[in-house]
Amino acid sequence: IEAYAPVLWAGEMTIDDATGNNNGVLDPGETVTITIPTYNDGHAPSPEAIADLSCSNQLVTILQSPVNLGEIGSQSFEDAVYTVTASDEITFGTPVTFNYNVVAGEYIVTRDYDTSVGIFIEDFESGGFSSFPWEFVGCNIYWPNVNPIEDFTIIDTIPDINWSIATDSFYSGAASAKSYPITHNQASFMNVTVDVVTDGEISFYYRVACEYSPSQNYFYDGLIFFIDDAEAGRYQPEPDGSSPWTYASYPVTSGTHTFTWVYVKDSNDGSTALPEDCAWVDYIVFPTLSLINGTIAGQVTLLPAGNIEDVIISTYYGSTSPDAGGNYSFISPVGIFDVTASLAGYETITETDIEVLENQTTTVDFVLTYLAPPTNLEGELEGCYVTLTWEQSVTERLQNTKNTDNSRDFQHYNIYRNVDSGAFTLLDTTLALTYVDSLFETGDYGYYITAMYAQNNESDPTDTVIIPYVQSDTGNELIPVATMLNGNYPNPFNPSGAGRSPETTISYSLKEDSKVTLEIYNIKGQKVKTLVKENQSAGYHSAAWNGKDNNNRNVASGVYFYKMKVDDKTIETRKCLLLK
Repeated sequence: IEAYAPVLWAGEMTIDDATGNNNGVLDPGETVTITIPTYNDGHAPSPEAIADLSCSNQLVTILQSPVNLGEIGSQSFEDAVYTVTASDEITFGTPVTFNYNVVAGEYIVTRDYDTSVGIFIEDFESGGFSSFPWEFVGCNIYWPNVNPIEDFTIIDTIPDINWSIATDSFYSGAASAKSYPITHNQASFMNVTVDVVTDGEISFYYRVACEYSPSQNYFYDGLIFFIDDAEAGRYQPEPDGSSPWTYASYPVTSGTHTFTWVYVKDSNDGSTALPEDCAWVDYIVFPTLSLINGTIAGQVTLLPAGNIEDVIISTYYGSTSPDAGGNYSFISPVGIFDVTASLAGYETITETDIEVLENQTTTVDFVLTYLAPPTNLEGELEGCYVTLTWEQSVTERLQNTKNTDNSRDFQHYNIYRNVDSGAFTLLDTTLALTYVDSLFETGDYGYYITAMYAQNNESDPTDTVIIPYVQSDTGNELIPVATMLNGNYPNPFNPSGAGRSPETTISYSLKEDSKVTLEIYNIKGQKVKTLVKENQSAGYHSAAWNGKDNNNRNVASGVYFYKMKVDDKTIETRKCLLLK
């Protein structure tokens, strides 16, 4: 029997700290956006729902609470969005609990979200092993001959058997830790000793490619994890020989602990040996740790002068802003870090390999230069075509600096578009000072342009131009003056993202009746999807791609290219970005 009543529950909490150090964690000194969805799995809409978020820690401030979610439709959800700030005075790693409470008439939903302000993560993205006191050792070992699942015995040590930073395989980011290429009857150790403040857990992702036991009853080669001197887990490839990234976690009590990852090999390789012959470890999340601290301080200068107090200075362990005089200072754990200064409209600068010493101040100064945007954006509608034109930036506003959009740092222009006051999305990129867009549906189309500089720095936008467009009632009665591939929208697109576009639409025009082929290719040049392969009449056309290949399988995230051929002649190839 179906119950025609709302069934409410709270989903997972997500943290967006794009204005901070962008590591997905609430850190000291950061202001983040916290989003919590409330789902209705029932067969009736809910009464008006009010969602409240609270935290007992006085150094954590929550704005926009409570949030009115309105009615939550049947088989639907609504997001509660909050702005949350952690004081820069809060200790890194402090555990906090967010209490979420939704009241919708007689229906009540509560959920607690346990996290911490600052999470101790080793993701090896710094390019080295400087974030924690890592140690490495290699050993010659002895395996028992009777049963290889027994423990190995260390015979002696081998110098210079260090794990390395690998970019060939990783769970997150672009790097991981990789074991040393040892030979038979050897072991490669990676360990770290830390002080754990409170009971918690350690988690990590691992991948192993080596000789394996299809039955999993034996352990020939593989990765072993120890907490202190106690073995916590052994890992080898799957029974079918695959070696996916796999999650592992173990409870840890407070106190001083040594965590060890060791890749081991027995006396010979059998028929199931894999050629990579190593182990990788990535995205280690430690329990709350006690760290030795120093100070990072310095002076920020803006050229030309701007809102100096809006600059964000960030490291892996938190962020802060300078005072009105441009001075900043914050406590940081001892180690080697990257320090980044950023402000919208100005270049973002990252100083790498900054060493923080115990009870000492490390000085890092920044000079941020304004990134000049394009100027004088204009739009003209002819038929269903919008022609955008703009000019290079006015260099005088930079007060004789060199960062104009035609300098050595300039990369390209970004064209953004929205429809009927919706969200702006990236439409395309170009090096030219003009762009042609084609329209197919009635609506008010908004456009603005930004200039992209080196190191992914983006200028302020131009003023927005609005182009009203009314589609002809007689469809394609206007014949295009040229055959051309016009682009795709939205770009990027996300077939699996909640609330995002499930497909991208590729538009093109034909000045005469033609045989048309429109195909999708991956970055290896392999065809993944044929969208159009037929004779079509002159006019304006479009085709949608939903991120699936010719076998109706979802393709991976990344850059793809769409190629248009007319009468077996390639007209143009453009790229689109699929995100998940």
